[in-house]
Amino acid sequence: MSVKITWLGHAAFKIEGSKVVLIDPWITENPSSPYKSPDEIERADVVIITHSHGDHGFDDAVRIAKR
Repeated sequence: MSVKITWLGHAAFKIEGSKVVLIDPWITENPSSPYKSPDEIERADVVIITHSHGDHGFDDAVRIAKR
């Protein structure tokens, strides 16, 4: 099995293997993110938030996890 790790800017990462894991997915208004909106992320099996600061994607993580 192969694993792909993508840096999404700041502390955000997307890890893709048999599952898709997002860590601190700050997407909205993150100039380094390849995504412009959390809605562009098609799948997330696990969303990890290391802490609730805005630059660690708390609001975006909640939005992604609700789908």
